[in-house]
Amino acid sequence: MLYSLVFVDLELCYDNYEEAFFIGVFESEQEAKDIAKFYLTSVPGFCEYSCDYRIKEKELNQDFDSAGQKNIWIASGWNVNKNGDEIDIIEGKCYSSKKKAVMNLKEMKSSQQRMEWSLDRYKVGELLWREGFARVTCDC
Repeated sequence: MLYSLVFVDLELCYDNYEEAFFIGVFESEQEAKDIAKFYLTSVPGFCEYSCDYRIKEKELNQDFDSAGQKNIWIASGWNVNKNGDEIDIIEGKCYSSKKKAVMNLKEMKSSQQRMEWSLDRYKVGELLWREGFARVTCDC
């Protein structure tokens, strides 16, 4: 099992949309929790605004040698609402083989209806959004 960590800016969520920040995929749930605590106390945006996190178990569909290969691939699909925001997001399993991840993406496309699709590679343990975020206001 692997564990993905996602933060949500609760004040910017509406209807079927949530302002989410994918932080990374980790080898243990405890590692993901420790990183979440760090972000909530130290990383700009995450510690300043009303953010929450969730950790999701991700099945790894192949053998994964934690001492060796650290890259995984995840297929995902989503729709776009009238504001241009991503909604109805679905994710496939984690694969350590790009070839098998591509096959999973094809299966997802044939069984699920989404406007957009992607296949992304992540390094297990790598932190994304390291510098945090700031909200931008519009004087429109």
